[in-house]
Amino acid sequence: MRPQQCPVFAARSGRVSLSDSAQEQQLSETTAVGDTSLPAQTQPEKSWRRTASRAVLNNGQDVAVVSGALATWALHNRIYASLGPVAASSVVGLLSGVLLPTPLALAAYCGSFSGMATVAVVPTLPVATASAVACAAMLRQIASRGWLVGMGGRLGLLAQLGCTLLFCSLKLLSAFGVVGDFTPLASCSLFDPAVYGRTRSSLLGWALSGSLLGAFGTRLWQHIFKQAPRLSNSVTATTSVTLLACLALPKAIHGPVFAGAFVAMSSAQVLADRAQLALAAVACAFCQVLLAGVFNGGWAGKLGTCSFLGVALAKGLRHLTTATGKKAAAE
Repeated sequence: MRPQQCPVFAARSGRVSLSDSAQEQQLSETTAVGDTSLPAQTQPEKSWRRTASRAVLNNGQDVAVVSGALATWALHNRIYASLGPVAASSVVGLLSGVLLPTPLALAAYCGSFSGMATVAVVPTLPVATASAVACAAMLRQIASRGWLVGMGGRLGLLAQLGCTLLFCSLKLLSAFGVVGDFTPLASCSLFDPAVYGRTRSSLLGWALSGSLLGAFGTRLWQHIFKQAPRLSNSVTATTSVTLLACLALPKAIHGPVFAGAFVAMSSAQVLADRAQLALAAVACAFCQVLLAGVFNGGWAGKLGTCSFLGVALAKGLRHLTTATGKKAAAE
């Protein structure tokens, strides 16, 4: 006569296991989507928490972008004009990198680039707010789609696009009388070919030395403070190196150092070694010279745009070299 089995547990080959009916009951209570180890009734709660956390983070990043932009704009345009936009952005970025979590620090840093615009381009605080909102919207879009991941200078590129879009919109609306008169200062223009005639030969020297110093100085800073995350993160590292340059070096090199530091924010997947970092920094320097007559008069994000172009050129050259090598090996 067979021994009576427990309705839930059955002894099979000396082991205790779930009976067939219990297994079917557990399987029916377990969701087939996502984490199959969790009962189905916990999934809505988990999904709700994930959605709420994402919403809080997105809204927090938007607030950080706008706050960083307004703080930087007010700092060098209204509070302490002699500080300059590079140092003002670095101060705001340094405080963000030390005090805020990394996602919010990066968002505030992006906003600080938007706030680097002078009153010639962004004349009032409401206009600065509008530029920051445009920058925050673009940051959310590229983050949600995973675009430009690991590319140094992408935050500055967004600030430049937001500033350019707002500037052109205000000019157009002013021309049609929709808004009040918007007459930028004479030094402000999208493109001025005369600048190239006034460009000194020393500009390339400052750009090259500053970009290389900023790129390798940032990587060195991160290596020295690698045991301290608040000091070694990309925001704190780039701003610290730039502020040191602002304190110790001539003004002509401040911008190139800042641009070079952005290059060093690239991930290892984009710039794999020091040679590629140096190549991107050199390309960034040449972009600074080539764009000398573009976005004049205190444009936001111009340095970051040069950094992004330098990184993109270095990355493209690496892919081209790799593809050429594979083709030659195949032949």
